[in-house]
Amino acid sequence: MVRSACGYAVTFLIILGLQILALIYLLLLAKETEFEPVRPDEHTSLISTTGKQLVTVIREFYRVLTKPRPFRLILALNLLAFGVEMLIFSGLSDIQYSYLRYKLKFGDKKYGWFSGLSYGITTAAVLFLYPLLRMKWMSDGMLATVGLFFKMISLFMFAFVQNEIMAYSIAVVVMFNRFVSTGFRAFISSLIDMQEQGKIFSVISLLEGITTLIATSIYNNLYPKTLSFFPGLLYLISAALLLIPLFIVSTSDFMVRKRRPEVSEGILNSRNDVIDEASDSY
Repeated sequence: MVRSACGYAVTFLIILGLQILALIYLLLLAKETEFEPVRPDEHTSLISTTGKQLVTVIREFYRVLTKPRPFRLILALNLLAFGVEMLIFSGLSDIQYSYLRYKLKFGDKKYGWFSGLSYGITTAAVLFLYPLLRMKWMSDGMLATVGLFFKMISLFMFAFVQNEIMAYSIAVVVMFNRFVSTGFRAFISSLIDMQEQGKIFSVISLLEGITTLIATSIYNNLYPKTLSFFPGLLYLISAALLLIPLFIVSTSDFMVRKRRPEVSEGILNSRNDVIDEASDSY
């Protein structure tokens, strides 16, 4: 609506203004973390110092992933599964506007309404429904499984979408989509020591960046080639690929809960029950 009324230039200026306000807010109100700056040796170049710091970071990531711990294999498999899901999410996000424009003649206004409705529903679900289900009946792994199951259904519907009514009905089905990333992050973090939480989320952020680059290359190159025979092919392939993370996270959650029943308390109660139980038993 803003773009239609004001044009692209004004729209981007508004976005720029909001980002500047966010930057000013951080500069004025965010508290600085005190640390001792690392002073490079006078005989060491900036490139060499940066390279050494990069190697140190990579080593830390490697130690987190290879450290002997209960459920180390499950941790690695779930990082792999989450990577597959993020790759699919990034790839489909790149082509979704073009797909709906091709199939249903969506312009940016209609697509904006569709995206806004989808984001609103998924945000409400993860803010209110997820915590309720988490506290009462289900674990993080189970909620991630539910999210993957409904995401597969939504992708199948996307592949065969025929009209706007069907498209907007998909917006309701995708309400569980954010359960996937939220469930994966919480489940993965419950498998490691509390002092390693920051490191594992850094690993996930690195994984997200890598999968985004790969997904952009794959989906944007393959999608145009499907237009001549079946534009929804990538949606079907993506739905099939989601069987991998679905199987991994559901099996992992069952195994962890079977061996450590108290893991269901998880992150929401500020405990790491997997680690607590493991330390009691070793």
